[in-house]
Order: sequence, then C-alpha cells, then structure tokens
Amino acid sequence: HEAIDTNNHWKLYLIISEQTNPSLSWGGRLLPITEHLYPIRNVTQLNTKGTMKGVFKIRIPKEKQLVANAVLKIRSYIIDDLQCGGPEHFSNVTVPDFFKVDENIDAADFDLGIALIILSALFLCIVVLALTFCCWRRNKIAKFHNGVLPKEEHCLAPFSTMVEMEDNINYVDKYVEEAQAKGLADVFEIPHTAIQIGPEIGEGAFGRVYKAVAVNIRRMRGSTVVAVKQLKKNPTSDEVGEFLSEIEMLKGVGTHHNIVSFFGCCTIRPPYLMIMEFVGRGDLLTYLRTVRQGSTKFKPNGNVASYTNRETAEQPKPKVKYIELKLSTQSVDSEYETERQPKTSVAETTYTIVEDEDYNETFEYILDHKELHNFALQIANGMRFLEEQEITHRDLAARNVLIDDRKTLKISDFGLSRHGIYTNTKTRKLPLRWLSIEAIRDNIYSNKSDVWAYGVVLWEIGTLGASPYPTISNHELIPFLLSGKRLEKPEICTDQVYAIMMQCWDESAENRPTFEELYKALSPSAAYVDINSLSDDYVFPPI
Repeated sequence: HEAIDTNNHWKLYLIISEQTNPSLSWGGRLLPITEHLYPIRNVTQLNTKGTMKGVFKIRIPKEKQLVANAVLKIRSYIIDDLQCGGPEHFSNVTVPDFFKVDENIDAADFDLGIALIILSALFLCIVVLALTFCCWRRNKIAKFHNGVLPKEEHCLAPFSTMVEMEDNINYVDKYVEEAQAKGLADVFEIPHTAIQIGPEIGEGAFGRVYKAVAVNIRRMRGSTVVAVKQLKKNPTSDEVGEFLSEIEMLKGVGTHHNIVSFFGCCTIRPPYLMIMEFVGRGDLLTYLRTVRQGSTKFKPNGNVASYTNRETAEQPKPKVKYIELKLSTQSVDSEYETERQPKTSVAETTYTIVEDEDYNETFEYILDHKELHNFALQIANGMRFLEEQEITHRDLAARNVLIDDRKTLKISDFGLSRHGIYTNTKTRKLPLRWLSIEAIRDNIYSNKSDVWAYGVVLWEIGTLGASPYPTISNHELIPFLLSGKRLEKPEICTDQVYAIMMQCWDESAENRPTFEELYKALSPSAAYVDINSLSDDYVFPPI
C-alpha cells in the first residue's frame, strides 16, 4: 500500500476467511477465521518513494482449526488517522501441507481420580443450584400473596401461572377499569391475570417473546394462544420508551390477514407486555434457507422438491446485520464495518419454531415457483395495507415476515415504524443493506423507501435467503448504489420479476412504484422463478 507519511495513528485492517469452494468466482461461502486492526509502528521506509514494509504476527483463534491445503482469503487495507480507508487488497493463501491440527487428548489419559473429583464437584453444584432455586421460588410466591412484590422485579418468569402473577384478581381487574375510566388506559389494556406465560419462542436485543395463553381478552371469549413480548430485566428508560412507542404504533395499524394482529397490552404497571397473534412457523428467512438446504438437486419435468418439518435439519437463527447511521457524516465508520452486529432495535426479534403436540398436520418445506410467487404477493398485499394507513415500516426484510401453519405470511416487528414521511433525527441502529439511497444518505424514510426494501425481499426470495451484497463492505455500499449498480439478477428469477426489482431500486423515490402497483403487477400467474432452467450443480449466492 502506498503512503505519503507514516503516522502512529494509522492502522492495518485484516480480514481472513476460508473459502468453501475455491472453484467459484466468489470462493463459495466464506467461513470467517479472524479479523483485527494492527497499529502501524516500527515500519521500514523503502527506497521506492511512498512505500513501507513491516511484519505483523497473525494469531489464529484456537477454536478455528485449519485444514491442510485449505484456501484462505485475506482482505486488507490501511486506515489513516482520519479513519479513511485506503484501497483494498485481496490475496489467497493456501495452508501448507505440513500444517497439522493438534490431536485431541484421549479421554483415557485423564487420571481417574481427577475425573471423580470433577464429577463430584458438578453434582454438588447442581444440588446447590436446585436448593437455591426452590428457596427463591418459594419466597417470590410468598411476596405475590402478601402483595409486597418489589417494583424492581419487572419481568415475568417463563412458565409462571396465573396464581403467581396476581396480587388479588378482583383488585387488579378493578385497577384496570379505574385506569380506563380516568383516561390512563384504553380498551387495549389487559390485566396481568389474564395472561399465562409459556415457553420462550423468540429473543431480541432487549426483549423476549413467549408463547402464552390469554383468557377472555377484549372480544375473544375463552382461552386464546398468543405471543407475548416483554422487555428483559432492568431495561433503560430509552428501551422502555421505544417499547411503549411500538405498542402505540400497533394500536393504530388495524387488522389485515398479512399483518401480525395486535390483541392488547399491559402498560399501567410493570412488567410491560405486548400481546400479539401467535404465528408458529418462524420467519420467512429461516423457511427459505431450510428449503435451500433440502433442495440441492432439483426435480425434472416441473416437479418440486419438498420435505416435511420432521425431515428438516435444525437451522441456525439468522443474525441481523444492523449498523449505526450517524447524522454528522455521510460515510460509515470502519468500526461498525468490523463489528457488524451492534445493538439492534427493541423490535428486532429472532424466532424459533415451537412444535405443538396437539397439531398433527405436517408442514412441508417446498421449492415451488407458485409458492414463491404467492409469498411475494402476500408481502405486497400486507405492505399495500400499511401504505393505505400511511405507515412507514422501515424494517421490511424476510427475517421480519412470519409464516403460519397454512403458509400465510404476516409482516411483523413495528418497532421502527412511523406514520407518514419520517426524517430520522436520532443516532440508532438500522438495517443498512435493506435501506434506500435517500434513507442512507439523507435519513429520509417513506413508503417509497419501504418499496426499495421490498425489492431486496424479492431478491431474498429469489435466492432462497442469500445475504444482500455479499462482496460489498458497508462503507462501499452507498458509492456502489450511487454509481447505478444494483444486486445481480438471481439465476432462477424470471426477467419479469427482476424488472420489478429494478423498478423498486430506482434512485429517484418518485419513480418507484407504489405497493398497489406492485400488487397488481405480481397478481398475474407469471412464473416467479424458473427452477428447471438450472443445472444440477448450481450453487446459490452465499448466505
């Protein structure tokens, strides 16, 4: 790398990844090995003007086991004292043949006496923990019955019963009625006694989601299976404010079969709860990646590859890549590029699938062009409804679309949503690779920025859950988009659908279609993808 001057504040940024398939142009899916910033010190000035040379020792983490002849991809560039990145350099290095992974220590080498001591210590710890938990549970139940539960205990324990949650049933219900009469609560307010918490089904940065049973809430008589979202213990005032803002937003969304329904809330006193429709098959991104895993070879003659949930390997939870956009600069700081999983929104939740023992119908993961087309149509229909309500979602992505047993898609996670055109005035974490140009550059959000995100969702569907811009770093994204470049056409997507994507990614927000127009354009039964056009050795873009 060329340099005009050597400065102790300069750093060298190295990212080392292992290529899973070196025969492909992008090397296949890259497995991260290590990444680090190295301060530039004690460099040797060479005779060639503007160049320097130095030696850096690279330590590979112990948990990363390298294999002989594996191909490592090394990406590097210089960051100066102004935090500006220099030109990037890519190189491939092959692990030498003489490299050997340290052999695991044979279990027989352990001394029998040490093993007995370890087992005894573990047994003792289990006994102590069990006794501690029993004492804690007994004291907490006693506090509930005596009406002296401290105000700091704002979180519900999973699997808690109605009896544990109540101080006095009549008093709590009357308390809600009095608050509604004074205008301190509305018809959405639900007493804690009406909620019975079950297993955890999702977790975000600041909150958790539980499967629960609600009794006699609003106009629904009897017991109803719901999803309950609550903050984690000891939330900050900002987290509580954002959580309550999401509740207020959901109250005005209305009811639509492609939008997750809002049933009610508990906001008069902690723990604050958000009661939502239960959607039991996880998110669309996980579904697409499950289909990808089971469809490595396509069926000929228009048949589809499918398999049931019992044949599915467990999928890892998708990690959300959020980045902080600062109002004082048009560029993205390099520190957020290296750490691409900062604190996310209260709304952002990763869901797991909870099997219902009483539900015997199988759930198929199927690669079918009609189904993918229907998914795209359902999301456009839900966003068309939000567009009519003048609500800007701001976080539309496959990970935020849930799927139920009948494969009805439901848009969720309204923590970043706002009414009308919205200018962001706060420094907060946002999903960079789903944002439009004006959202990244000017912090302006509208239904047209949601249309841009919808185009990325269409691309996610067409690639069965690939990550957008896999070869573009965060700080390179806005110059990439401003130069007129866009995500490449997925090979299984038809030209008609890719043309719709390109309309969604028009640089001018005014030129992008509305969701009403998108819904009409997708309504004809034109093929979303052409599965039979692919060869058996086709490899999807990396996840």
